[in-house]
Amino acid sequence: MVDKIGALTAVLADATGLGHARMAEASEGHTADRLDWIYDWYIRESNYAAALARIVDLQSQIPLVQSWGSGRTSSSDGQAFPIGFKKPVIAQVNAKYSRAPVTVVYTHISDPYAPFHAKTIGSTVRDATHVLDGLLNHRSEIETEEHYTDTSGYTEHIFALCSGLGFRFAPRIRGLGDHRLFCFEKPSQYELLKPLLGGKVRVKTIRDNWDEYLRLVTSLRTGTASSSVCQRRSKIPQKRRLKIPQ
Repeated sequence: MVDKIGALTAVLADATGLGHARMAEASEGHTADRLDWIYDWYIRESNYAAALARIVDLQSQIPLVQSWGSGRTSSSDGQAFPIGFKKPVIAQVNAKYSRAPVTVVYTHISDPYAPFHAKTIGSTVRDATHVLDGLLNHRSEIETEEHYTDTSGYTEHIFALCSGLGFRFAPRIRGLGDHRLFCFEKPSQYELLKPLLGGKVRVKTIRDNWDEYLRLVTSLRTGTASSSVCQRRSKIPQKRRLKIPQ
């Protein structure tokens, strides 16, 4: 029989960062060794994910919550947390967050304010690397149709993959006026849009790589491949980067 009080105590120790020794001192009935044993046998990342999905699904059934949103739109962003101990393995220094080592929790939240996916990432990794992981790998019943991020959550790869996966990607891009659009016809045919155009889409390049693109999209959708792993390994040269329209 599962020791429910012990399991909740171990979870609380995990959530607050106290550790099992200090939690044992602050609670009654469970030693640090007992909490270690409970953690080893019952606490898993998959269990946390399943519990979060259950909470999100139950929250969506509350009438008041349904008035906040339909759950069809979502957004994601990273939040940096300082690390207090020396030379942490998961902490990295990023000038954006000061000189102190930090770790970043990248969270996806739906429009009814339900955080349906959270993942610890390195502070030096671009947020966009993990956008699709949250949209594809959460275990709740949320069905996102449109997703928002800030500039750090946007790359051309995400636009292309979201299109094939059935998501409408709508990032808030800083310095949008410095970006240029690519069209299928000659830019000279769009006189009014000429200041916004940067060139013509390489249709042949898209056709030559279309089967590989569909294979990648299918692998991501079925869970055979991880989006963050694929994007970290992607080294498409700037001059050959694909321009797949939304």
